[in-house]
Amino acid sequence: MTHQQPNQPSLSIPGDAVNKATAELPDKQRSAIRWLHSHALDQGWTVADAAKQIHKAENTLYQVFTGRHGAGKESIVTEIEKLRKSVASRAGTNALSYIETALTKRIWTVCDNCLVYQRIAFIFGDSQIGKTTALEEYQRTHNHGSTIMIRMPAGGKMGDFLRALAKELRISNRLNTADLKMRIKESFDDRMILIIDEAHQTMRQSRNGRTYSTEVYEYLREIHDERKCGLVIAATNVFRDEIHHGQHSGVLEQLSRRKLVALQLPNTPTAADLQTFAAAYGLDKPEGEAAELQKTVVTEQALGVWLMLLRMTAGRTHKQEIEMTWDQVIRSRDLLAKLEG
Repeated sequence: MTHQQPNQPSLSIPGDAVNKATAELPDKQRSAIRWLHSHALDQGWTVADAAKQIHKAENTLYQVFTGRHGAGKESIVTEIEKLRKSVASRAGTNALSYIETALTKRIWTVCDNCLVYQRIAFIFGDSQIGKTTALEEYQRTHNHGSTIMIRMPAGGKMGDFLRALAKELRISNRLNTADLKMRIKESFDDRMILIIDEAHQTMRQSRNGRTYSTEVYEYLREIHDERKCGLVIAATNVFRDEIHHGQHSGVLEQLSRRKLVALQLPNTPTAADLQTFAAAYGLDKPEGEAAELQKTVVTEQALGVWLMLLRMTAGRTHKQEIEMTWDQVIRSRDLLAKLEG
């Protein structure tokens, strides 16, 4: 049997191999081990480097990654958790980078239920309403290695989709399509959830109107049916209409029939959610010109633009050591208007 040589890059152990090796472990152990493997790859570490970080022997960690370590893993997981906390502490967290609202709670609840009941869910809503931010935060905070999220590549070609998913799963894409599809599918199990954002990107414009590539969705249905993982598909309302009335509705309906729920997001955030955003920056309910500005930006541009304006104001006032007020938000709007000429 060939063992890893000293200083051999950890990349030689693919993500699906680690997933398979940890598939039967308790949630805490499998989450910690998968996190360390992913973090080591991100840092360009060797197995020896990673082992040093958790004060364990290189061969011990190699056996853990490959499922050959039969002894108890409590002490290893304890050291990984210490490293994980240290990494988070050094990176720092911007409390305002993610603001929980009633809407994001609903999105998280949908994801939780998909995972628990191993079903499919759809999340529909126009761009810049906040669904991507909520889904990204869900992935970041929920069981690293068990929540897999990718953005659908533009055009929805099967090869591009497979490469994007393989990258997220830490699988080499230097495989033929059949092998890559099999490796990806076998990476999933019934304690995992796959989130596909911007699913409408499979749409293509042709002389006869919109068309959709359905091969990706047939493959997603196959993953879900065979591996029993949760599946969340987030897309714009255009894709929702395609499922029910488009030329490929027959194929897409096969996915829809397996759904647990289809969450329809509002076109604009609620007044309560807008106030949640304002309160996160220490602002009271806007009145007068500030209220009109909020309404105009949110309805005519997008929620993302409004949140950018709030973040810009927070950064500017912090730098100038002055209080953040609605007058300062209006000032930020005026500064942007000057930049636009």
